[in-house]
Amino acid sequence: MPNALLTGVSGLLAHQRLLEVVGSNISNVNTTAFKAQRAIFADLMYETIQPATSANEGNRGGTNPNQIGLGVKIAQTDRKFSQGSLENTGEQFDLAMDGPGFFVVTDGLQEFYTRSGMFSLDNEGVLVAPGGYRVKRLPGVGEPDGINPAFQIPGEDLIRVPLGASLPGVATNEVTLTGNLSAQLSEPLSTVKVSNTPFRTSSGKADELTLLNELTGINIPYQTGDTIQINGVNVDGTAVNDYMDVTDTTTLGDLVTFLDGLYDGVTTTFKDGNIVMTADEVGPSVFSMTILDQGQFDYSLQNIQESIKGQWSDSFSVPITVFDQRGGGHEVSLTFTKTDNDVWKMNADMSISDGVVLEDEISEITFNDDGTLSTTSSPVLTFAFSGIASPQSVRFSFGGSSSLEALTHYESDSDIRWTQNGTEPGTLVSVNVEADGQVQGIASNGVVFAIAQLAIAGFSNVKGLMAVGGSLYERTLNSGEPEIGLAGTGSRGEIRGGALETSNVDIAFEFTRLIVAQRGFAANARTVTVSDAMLEELTNIIR
Repeated sequence: MPNALLTGVSGLLAHQRLLEVVGSNISNVNTTAFKAQRAIFADLMYETIQPATSANEGNRGGTNPNQIGLGVKIAQTDRKFSQGSLENTGEQFDLAMDGPGFFVVTDGLQEFYTRSGMFSLDNEGVLVAPGGYRVKRLPGVGEPDGINPAFQIPGEDLIRVPLGASLPGVATNEVTLTGNLSAQLSEPLSTVKVSNTPFRTSSGKADELTLLNELTGINIPYQTGDTIQINGVNVDGTAVNDYMDVTDTTTLGDLVTFLDGLYDGVTTTFKDGNIVMTADEVGPSVFSMTILDQGQFDYSLQNIQESIKGQWSDSFSVPITVFDQRGGGHEVSLTFTKTDNDVWKMNADMSISDGVVLEDEISEITFNDDGTLSTTSSPVLTFAFSGIASPQSVRFSFGGSSSLEALTHYESDSDIRWTQNGTEPGTLVSVNVEADGQVQGIASNGVVFAIAQLAIAGFSNVKGLMAVGGSLYERTLNSGEPEIGLAGTGSRGEIRGGALETSNVDIAFEFTRLIVAQRGFAANARTVTVSDAMLEELTNIIR
């Protein structure tokens, strides 16, 4: 009977432990990434009344051992490391492990491991877990490489995310052009320039700010009251006849502006020392123009004295943006002109306030008979931007060999799309974490770059880890050493940004176990009370 009392007590203790385990699971039903525990019962020990005997001993048959159990114990508690559900939060520093693996954090003295990815930034911009434990990274990514912005310090395994930090601009060194140049456009009959020879001054090629009186060949300076006569035929066939008033301060730019307003359907510009006229619409059109000086302009090179007749070439223009070494953006106009069957050229131009295109032409862009890209020549153009000493070379690419990627020459309308690899200055505004654990910075200028690489740990025996509170675990002799590497490789799952892993506690199962624990405790209590009653009866016999 004393053994029965002790057996009942062991049952009470075991079911009390079961109740504690179940209660812990229920209390952590909303704890991020909590892993439910289970209690494993085992019989305690046995009183052997008689051992087993063999049939070979004497003439008797064999007998089984005669034993009486002496109770129960909790042999072990372990954790169920099954995957919890993923809950989207939208928070940029909330991370969830999808599959096996642990985030690695440290208090500066010891490493800990957690599946709770509810991270934030401290006052130094360092990524931390609740409790101030700093999240660790792998070396290399985000450290200075001379190309990308770098915020990580070599030899340090912390993750620094300085939101709001200034990022320098990046100079454009490649422009990719795709789309279609229409095969419906006809080849040009002639090129129209107002001047046969570039305007010059005594110091070199003239520009829009050059005074007419500074031009080579002006023998009698212009004065207030002088005029220049322009007559000819407009692109629509109407007559043109007008006078331009000039003074001693009149510039070539003033002349260009006057011509631009005089001719309808034509844009007049100044480029590389020449006055150039371009039709506003693609297609053939004939015009003529004669510029006559009223008795004072005697220019022997005949820049603007000759009456020129021509027919506009078919062309297509598209504006692009090119960034200089300081991240300043400059609008560049690319003009594609058809020079022969399946052959085009490309010219680049920009405002004089932005600078000068030193090498401004790609002379041949050729296509095959089926409209696919064949070859190009001189794919590099050189720009001299205002305020920047060194010229900048930009390579122009027309896509790959596939018609889905490369510039084409089909019957459809011209439509040029472009991308370039330069950027304006910006600031770090947010982050995004990829499935492999790479922390990517997103800048205000749209640039995305790698900030750091999260360290993810895997274990050969995750149930050997010891929980130390705060959703943290530490390794033990039975867990094995951590295998730290990239997420999504080896025994490590992937990472889901903007989400958290919920507890894997099954509340219905735990309520069932709660009832089982209660009934088991009550039954063992009956064992104790019955044993006590029997002892009382035995005592009454003595009385």
